[in-house]
Amino acid sequence: METMIESELKEAQCLLDSYDHCIDEDRAEKLKALAKEIIAPYLEIRNPKALWLESNMIGYGGDSGVSEEEFKVLWFALIKESADGNCPEAQYDYGCYLYERREYVEAVGLYKKSAYQGYRCAQWCFGLDTLNGKLTSQELQKCQNQDWEVLTGTQTNLE
Repeated sequence: METMIESELKEAQCLLDSYDHCIDEDRAEKLKALAKEIIAPYLEIRNPKALWLESNMIGYGGDSGVSEEEFKVLWFALIKESADGNCPEAQYDYGCYLYERREYVEAVGLYKKSAYQGYRCAQWCFGLDTLNGKLTSQELQKCQNQDWEVLTGTQTNLE
């Protein structure tokens, strides 16, 4: 059963998903404002999921008043704190960031943590990286039986 926090953060995430698809700028801004209002109290307590949602609302250029460099600094701080707080979406996003920087071992480690929490995108990336040799032989040995269940989504009691 979902907690009130989980339910409200899921609502905020749905609003932001709608925002991404809204062609009416006024309506889109209302959706974003409502999502910000919902997550505000959770940002104060540094809830990892709220931090991840906030990282997706930062904009730069135009009317935002945030330069591209400021955006990168803000995004990185939010996504790192959220990933460290065990938010699977943030772990995946941070892993993608590290992967682009060719920091494969750290990236795959984050994909694995996120995959163990059931985040499908991370399961896919973790599986591909395992199959394509982005792991050392020692790491690959650790990823045999138990991780196969995670990769295929057949394990229900994730650690």
